[in-house]
This record gives sequence, structure tokens and C-alpha cells, in this order.
Amino acid sequence: MERAGTQRWLLVGNKKAAELWPVLKAFWQENGFVIKTEDPGLGIMETDWAENRAKLPNDGLRKLLETVGLGSVYSTGERDKFRIRLENTPQGTEVYFSHRGMEEVYADNSKTNTVWQPRATDPNLEAELLGRFMMRLGMNEEKARDQVKQTLAKPAKPQDPIVDGQLQLSDGFDRAWRRVGLALDRVGLVVTDRDRSQGLYYVKPAKGDTDKEESGGFWSNLAFWKSKDGQGVKPTEPEYRIKLVEQGNGTTALQIQDKQGKPLSDAFVKAALGKLQTELQ
Repeated sequence: MERAGTQRWLLVGNKKAAELWPVLKAFWQENGFVIKTEDPGLGIMETDWAENRAKLPNDGLRKLLETVGLGSVYSTGERDKFRIRLENTPQGTEVYFSHRGMEEVYADNSKTNTVWQPRATDPNLEAELLGRFMMRLGMNEEKARDQVKQTLAKPAKPQDPIVDGQLQLSDGFDRAWRRVGLALDRVGLVVTDRDRSQGLYYVKPAKGDTDKEESGGFWSNLAFWKSKDGQGVKPTEPEYRIKLVEQGNGTTALQIQDKQGKPLSDAFVKAALGKLQTELQ
């Protein structure tokens, strides 16, 4: 298990994404999740919303999470879904799990009606499930628990700064590419295509962020301000591209553009980069 800040991912050596795909599907289904969408070509699958964090057993990994104050992760009134992304590398396959959550809250003071609203991502739950997947691949529970435990502590790390409309990442290109891919999943952007050689992720908001029942979604609200000339038109499915440019000094610049590579409004860029900055912390 690898880590950068609160982000974790697995590197499964000597395995191609196509080999892991059926194992991953079975893993999520065994844990009570329904696979809603899948694209083996892109290496992306997504679960449907689960009402109660599904059927995770009360074993050593669960007890470990309880010792760090996460014993209540099975509370009611919460929904969870996960996006799973696989990327082939010369060493094997990188596996990323990204969590999105919703919570049920009262709509008004009368407490007669409730609505669902987004809640914070849970990096420790991502780590727990990565640990479970390591066990599914054959690692014994004690070793998996130790690897998860090593990643639970949050290392001190200064926030990557935003300078001249770019997010300056304190990582070389390879590590920045991994971190950004996971951050995009977490903030609700679906990767529709990618070109690592050009440093490009092509993305659009996840469907839930443009659905009326989640009208408060960050990207749907932000889309109005996307045009550079200020003539904001709220599209039903905006598309963007995220460009990473290696700086040559151990840092990488992140830019956000429209799908043709043209500039977006300053207000949009500032808000979007701020969202990614928080997830990359």
C-alpha cells in the first residue's frame, strides 16, 4: 500500500488490470455493493449507493478502525459509494478506491422532511477496503492490518500553493499523476479519457452532481461561471481537461481548462483549484 498525504493506493505487482477486473467485481459484490457502471477499457467501475456501508464483517481490520475513533462508521442515515480505478504500469497495476458519501439531514426546523446532502470523503474507510482487497488477493490478515495501520497517521505536509492560476504540486510528474487521479475521483469528477504522455485527464462531473436531487453539487453550481468571457451558461454535462506540466525541479503544475484546452474564467479556476487543493492535502 502506497500513501501520499491522506491518499492511499495499491500496486499489485506482475498483474494486468484485465486480470484483476473480475476479482475486483467479486470483491465489491461480496461486501454487499452493487456495481452500477463499469468500463474495462478505461479501467473504471463504480458502485451504487449503499445505505449502511454494506456487509463489512467485525474482524481485525474493523477493530483497528474502532481504535482510532471510527467505530461508528456503520451509523444509519448515511450512504456510500466507491469509484474504483485501475491503471497499468510497467511494474503491475495500480488500484485506487475513492469514497463519496451522503448524509440524511432534516430539511427544516419542523423535522418532518429529510434531504440527502454530500458529506466528506473518508480516507480511512478507503484504506480499510484496500486492506480487505489485499486479503482477497491472498495476503494474511495480520500483514494487511499492519499495512493499513501504517497509513492511518496523517503526516504533516504543507498545502500545495495556487500561483498564477495553477496548483503547484510538490511532487514529480509520476507521483503527481497518481495523486491527481485519485483527487479527481474524490471531488466527483469522472475520468472519461486520459493521456499520461501528455499529462492530460479528460473529466466531467459525476452524474449525481448534475442530477436535480443533488442540485447543491459543487460542480453543477460552479458550471455557471466556467466561461472566460463571463457569459455563463449552465450546461447539463460540462467537460473539462486537467493538464499536468512537469516543472523540472521536483514539482508539477496543475491546470484546469475547458475540453478544447482553452482558458476558463478566473472565478471558476480559483474555486476548482481550491477544491482539488483541499483533496490533495
